[in-house]
Amino acid sequence: MTLSRNRLAFIILTLLPMLIVGAGSFWGNQRMLQGIADSVNTQERDRTMLAVQSAFAAMNDQLVGLIADNAVWQDAHDNIYGTPNEDWLIETWGVATTDPYYDTAYLVSSEGEMLAGFQDGEATTKTPQEYYGKDFPKLLQKMGSSNVERLEISSLIGTDQPGQFASIGLGRVLPGEVGVPAPIAKPHVLIFSRRITPKLLQHFSKQYAIDGLSLAAPDSTVSNGSILKSLNGDPVAWAKFTPRDPGSAARQANSFSAYAIVIGLITLLIPISFAHFRLAKLLQNREAAARLAARHDSLSGLPNRVLLLEMLEAQRKSNSTNPVSLLFVDLDGFKTVNDTYDHATGDALIRRFGHGLLNLTMPHDLVARLGGDEFAILVGGENVAARAEYLARQIISFAQKPFDLDGKIASIGASVGIADWTKDINDPAEFMRRADLAMYAAKGSGRNNWRRFTPMIDQDRSEDLLIASSMREYLSRDGMNLVYQPIVDSKTHAIVGVEALARWPGFENYGPQRFIRVAEEHGMIDTLFRNILAKAMQEIAQFDHIILSVNVSAVQINNQNFVSDVISASKRSGFPLKRLELEFTETNLISNSKVAKNLMKQLSDLGIRIGLDDFGTGFASLGYLREFSFNTIKLDQSLSQNLFKDTATQLFVQGTVLIAKGLSSDIVAEGVETKEQALFMNLAGCKNLQGYYFHKPSSLAALGNVMDHQIPQQKRA
Repeated sequence: MTLSRNRLAFIILTLLPMLIVGAGSFWGNQRMLQGIADSVNTQERDRTMLAVQSAFAAMNDQLVGLIADNAVWQDAHDNIYGTPNEDWLIETWGVATTDPYYDTAYLVSSEGEMLAGFQDGEATTKTPQEYYGKDFPKLLQKMGSSNVERLEISSLIGTDQPGQFASIGLGRVLPGEVGVPAPIAKPHVLIFSRRITPKLLQHFSKQYAIDGLSLAAPDSTVSNGSILKSLNGDPVAWAKFTPRDPGSAARQANSFSAYAIVIGLITLLIPISFAHFRLAKLLQNREAAARLAARHDSLSGLPNRVLLLEMLEAQRKSNSTNPVSLLFVDLDGFKTVNDTYDHATGDALIRRFGHGLLNLTMPHDLVARLGGDEFAILVGGENVAARAEYLARQIISFAQKPFDLDGKIASIGASVGIADWTKDINDPAEFMRRADLAMYAAKGSGRNNWRRFTPMIDQDRSEDLLIASSMREYLSRDGMNLVYQPIVDSKTHAIVGVEALARWPGFENYGPQRFIRVAEEHGMIDTLFRNILAKAMQEIAQFDHIILSVNVSAVQINNQNFVSDVISASKRSGFPLKRLELEFTETNLISNSKVAKNLMKQLSDLGIRIGLDDFGTGFASLGYLREFSFNTIKLDQSLSQNLFKDTATQLFVQGTVLIAKGLSSDIVAEGVETKEQALFMNLAGCKNLQGYYFHKPSSLAALGNVMDHQIPQQKRA
């Protein structure tokens, strides 16, 4: 009995407290583990919801980039206003709906009238209102009515299929030049959308670590999900997912340790703390990956516009005195690569070019892809202005080297604009606008070039807008004034032809090169050419046997109505086509030689003479001369002016004449201003001459007076 009491006392005094402590410790640790599990599960659920929102936001951002590339584009502007070019719409946007980037494309008026629609590579008669439903008019209303300011928006939206949703992007269709208005008060709107398919959701699940991702109607009962809203703030769909349970795994992994707390609380705390740290670290890494994906371009892997703007905003807020410069890079000829090969080759070129920019820059520089074929580079440090110029030259040199893309050779160029952060800049958007303007100025100066932003560029842009507006009004009323510079026989000095030159009253300070460039950039070059050609044919028709020469812009090579415009002008004026010579520059050939060759053959078949203007200053080779079979080769005026400055020019002229004779082409020497120049060109074998030594450009009346008093076969003293 005594032994039994002692044992009971031992149990009560020793084992019972241990049991109580052990049980309490076990219960407390279980509660702690459950709390950790619940906390980790909550964090994981929050991360999943953030990842869901990031996935759909990234998809919308990608669609905005595509809209921006296609809506603010001179080609799009030229082909949809007036009578839409249906073939162009099909080839450019219709066929592309089979690509993975978007499956539906609409072109609508500002009021929502469907002008064209495509889905899955086929034309569709289903209107956007029918396809997208009641939310579409609200999005269209947000586009407003400005015909100058660019605007692109994106949103999630439902479709006419129950339970099917899409990402949609809208953008105003404007000219490629910033600040240039569309030809109508309320511009058309371009729409791209991409259905959110199970395959796409599976891709999001893998990329953003979201289990069981699916979509349900907004009025569905969902226990685990994130509501997706439209741009207007209206619920569009539930994004459902299967929540992960990393907390349970941690709790189970540490359950054994909970029992061990009875004999050692400290030993148990170490693995629990370690497990918690690992789980928190995993969650942090996943959140960082989601943030990284939202700020980087999926094609090139480079930072995107979002990250660039964040960096510029940080620069503004820091009030840093460290100088920075921003380079805008636009690829010249990228669209030709896409058209010649395919979009996969174009994507490979974008990746290769982006990698090349990283090799050219310093580690602390930011290289970003803005979308399409546009890149930006933010540079800083000492001598940043000089380094930006050096980098611009390196980029241009790199772009001009042929790219071998799995056996497909791509030849492109680059135009670079530079802007420097100055005290008067208080907005990143203004900084980017200046770099963009400088880049377009580089394009306007001949491509494969770079320009630094100056106030003069802003002034030039304002002047260009004034010239464009005035030219449009002038062409609709009176048309251009013309003067004519005679072309004479090198032996007799008799007038054998005239070159028509445009003059614009009131804008004498702006030379023809300036307003022709403006006409090209603002989509008026075809109207200007038709005006000049018709007027010149009508005025020169009275002079028998005189050849009329008219210059052709490189932009007109792609005008499908060019040949019919020439024929129509001939019929209206009665001017025979065999007396017409159209002059092309070397730029016409290099920019699109295949199209140019086809056009020139059509013109030659009509009896029209083809001339190569300004030969000797550009890139035309003997191969071009043989390929195009020019009737006339005009030596640039700089050759006449440099004849007696170096023997190389004389030898070049003599060699060109011999080559031209071998190709059955006539040679015209431009810029002849002295008797000695005229004599040398005659002895060298030039058939015809043109320049101030013989005649300056003059009015029709003055030309008629010269023609009336011309004495055939009389040489000039």
